[in-house]
Amino acid sequence: MIEKPKEVLYLSYDGMTDALGESQVVCYLKGTSKKGYNISLISFEKETSYALKKDDIKKVLDEHNIAWHPFMYTKNPPVISTIIDLWKMRKNSAELNRIKHFDIIHCRSYISALVGLYLKRITKGNIKFIFDMRGFWIEERIEGGMWNTKKLIYKRIVSFFKSKEDQYYQQSDKIVSLTNAAKSYIVDHKNIAPQKIGVIPTCVDFDLFKVTNSNEQSELRQQLGIRPNAKVFVYAGAIGGSYNIDLIFKAYQYYKSFYANTHLLLLTKDALSTEGRQLLNKFNINEDELSIVESPFKKVHQYLNIGHLGFVFYSKSWSNIARSPTKMGEYLACGLPVLVYGSIGDIDSLQSELEIFIVDDIAQDKCFDVFELLNNTTKTTDDMRKEAYQYCSIEKGIEFYADIYKQILKN
Repeated sequence: MIEKPKEVLYLSYDGMTDALGESQVVCYLKGTSKKGYNISLISFEKETSYALKKDDIKKVLDEHNIAWHPFMYTKNPPVISTIIDLWKMRKNSAELNRIKHFDIIHCRSYISALVGLYLKRITKGNIKFIFDMRGFWIEERIEGGMWNTKKLIYKRIVSFFKSKEDQYYQQSDKIVSLTNAAKSYIVDHKNIAPQKIGVIPTCVDFDLFKVTNSNEQSELRQQLGIRPNAKVFVYAGAIGGSYNIDLIFKAYQYYKSFYANTHLLLLTKDALSTEGRQLLNKFNINEDELSIVESPFKKVHQYLNIGHLGFVFYSKSWSNIARSPTKMGEYLACGLPVLVYGSIGDIDSLQSELEIFIVDDIAQDKCFDVFELLNNTTKTTDDMRKEAYQYCSIEKGIEFYADIYKQILKN
């Protein structure tokens, strides 16, 4: 008798038409569905990106028999809109469960995990609950200035989610962390058994983040007006909020001082603010040596391939111990060495395995030391790709999640 495939409900408050949803969640679920799981997916989509990409994403999900149930993300009014979205997620999860009788509910981050707790309770524990935490979300929002705990409403929100966080740790069947550093903290401070926590970094699709040929690279450099033989310093990501553009410009200024012929390439959907343009003068950066590009996700690798050094940073904060920078893996997959500002997640322990260089301060002497090491490296693009593949390939992530599903269904 053929065993009926197990039913999985995957919940994400991020959208699948967002870059993160497309690069992370969709890739994982495509692979996991091939392992014999029937997957239903609930996500919350931003209106603009959904209008542009819904057909493409739906086509991919349909091809892998993933039943997608998208809802519109609402931002205003603050707090109340999130409560309404959560109610929709909970209501529709319960309705789907009455039809499909899910074996597993896989919750991405803290808001979705509220529904995981709810379904675990109403099914009297018959559904297995995975808390895929993605980082210390509460602290990220406090440290990033999104939740001002001097205001009563945010103080109460923090208190609410802190109590729920403890329940996630205790009542989930498996916790997924992006870093060993975060796992160690949870084990030491929350009295959770280490075997309950799995660790997987953010992973990369190496078939998408691939190496382009020299002709393609030359053509793209020419389109962007990059001078011949210029060393290209790349930053991919947001340039607002906790992503302080001062640090990017400062690091590039030292790069420019070290190399005679350079170019700064920003891959971002954010426009450079008036303050940002004023900083160009402060850091002696000319308009003709700066390119700002909003690239479709599937073309990002083309831009990374014309770079010589990628930059990763977050504002210094305690919550960084749980972060695994998505861009770091994407840089390395394209054979691009990485300059990392500060101690982030497990990065300190990865220096001997990957072509990453860490500085605890964006200062001339420390940056120059890194640039000197880069000049003397013997690693090829292929070497960097092979090392990164062992660390953060999407195939590794798929095997990790399939193994977790198998483990918890045995219990």
